[in-house]
Amino acid sequence: MAKPEKFAPAPKYGFPADAKGFLLPPVVWAGFFVAIYSVQGAGCAAIEAGYLGFGTLRLLLTALTVLTAAAILVVGIWSGLAFRRIRRENAEGDDGAVQSRFLAEGAMLSAGLFFVATLWIGLPIAWTNPCGG
Repeated sequence: MAKPEKFAPAPKYGFPADAKGFLLPPVVWAGFFVAIYSVQGAGCAAIEAGYLGFGTLRLLLTALTVLTAAAILVVGIWSGLAFRRIRRENAEGDDGAVQSRFLAEGAMLSAGLFFVATLWIGLPIAWTNPCGG
């Protein structure tokens, strides 16, 4: 009995035109989402206890937002470049290249979505009091 072939992206394209590149932006954003609210809660408790100032907390939350947005942006640009390269080199009959192109385009679009989501959560820090009140 013949073993079925595995359908996988063409190995020559690699990251980000694979599942890891496709899933990296949402995983980074999820980590950011948990971290930003954890740091904000702990920072507000530290401010109430007198250990921290609002400026320090705002700086920390802004730095976390900028680092996350930059990481997602890098993956998005890298995915866009991979998508263009695969599209340019693509042989229509190569299923691995077609799948790699799809994953690279998906990673690029996913990175764009999660870049906006990161800014949507992080930018209000610059204009509001992170602890309310």
